[in-house]
Amino acid sequence: MIRALLLSLSCLLCLPLLFTEGCSQTVCTADTSCGDGQTCQAGKCVSPEVDGGLDASSSEPPPYPDTDWKDGSFAGPESFVEKTTQPVGTRKEGETCNPEITAIAQDRCADGMLCVAPYLRRVGLCMKSCTPDAATCGAGKRCGPVYSVDTGKALGHACGVAVEAGERCTFGRYCKDGFYCSAINGKYDGVCLKTCKDRSECDGGKGWCDEAKPFLTENSKQQVCVALLADKGARCVGPVLCGSGLTCVEGSRPTCRLGCDQRPCPTGETCVATKDSKGNTLYSACYPVVPVGGHCGTGLACEGGSACVGFSQPTRMLVCMKDCTKDAQVCGTGGTCVELSSGRKVCYAFAKEGALCDGPTRCESGLRCVSFKAGEPRHCVKDCTAD
Repeated sequence: MIRALLLSLSCLLCLPLLFTEGCSQTVCTADTSCGDGQTCQAGKCVSPEVDGGLDASSSEPPPYPDTDWKDGSFAGPESFVEKTTQPVGTRKEGETCNPEITAIAQDRCADGMLCVAPYLRRVGLCMKSCTPDAATCGAGKRCGPVYSVDTGKALGHACGVAVEAGERCTFGRYCKDGFYCSAINGKYDGVCLKTCKDRSECDGGKGWCDEAKPFLTENSKQQVCVALLADKGARCVGPVLCGSGLTCVEGSRPTCRLGCDQRPCPTGETCVATKDSKGNTLYSACYPVVPVGGHCGTGLACEGGSACVGFSQPTRMLVCMKDCTKDAQVCGTGGTCVELSSGRKVCYAFAKEGALCDGPTRCESGLRCVSFKAGEPRHCVKDCTAD
């Protein structure tokens, strides 16, 4: 009796909680003894647990940031594709500009123009954009390709200066119709030469129809008229070839010289062989003979038994000096045999008191070679330290 009364009282106390948490009956024998949705477990009515996570049937989690580029996130890989266009700026036609992609707005060309950099240097000029197959540039202008100084790739075409035959050409300086820009000092520097198919088109056969050096590596091969120079001493730069019996002697000023592989040199000239790093003779040419004490260099050869020696003081110069490597006695009483850093020995002439002692001279015995001020030439003076 008392037990039944206590059970009824406990149920009455649970009534306010039925609508919020679902009252769990403390004693049960089967699920029918429990409320809706409850089960009888271990003699108690309990509600099933609720999992706050995702079950197997829920949607997949959102993709990682590096696969889904949404607004406000970092730019995706496609935004880092190499650019082949120049940004728009404010510079006007004919004004200087910065051809680099990283240039700030005030150094870029305005819309409708390109920054053309001659020889692909870092300073260019703003030129009007054009279409190669349309005559949109006007008189004295020529539509030509423009390339990026950063990537070397084509940016488009611009109206540059129309260049005459034989004149230098580069970006912004384009050859007229019927002429081709043949490279002379690298692929970004050339000269305008007449295009041809055979020798008859080249000044009535006086020239030669030869394959030009491409101005750019991607340009197709083109034949141009090359001049043949009959006179020795003429320059043979780039597309200019030496005439029959002449050899182009390379150097700072390439010139045409008489070849001497199979013929003797004329009076006053000597045959000099040019060799490669392995000692193989590339060609032989006649050079004017320079006596001892004379200036030598490219296109000039010292007379037999002498060598061309370079000096930086008092001025940069090359001088022919008598070779005494094998016999020091060849210097005589007027000079002394001195060994150079190369191992070769040459005769230095003796200089008297007050004379210059830079270059190919040495002071006489009892004199010293002195400069009284930095940068000034040195002179032979009497040594007075013993006094």
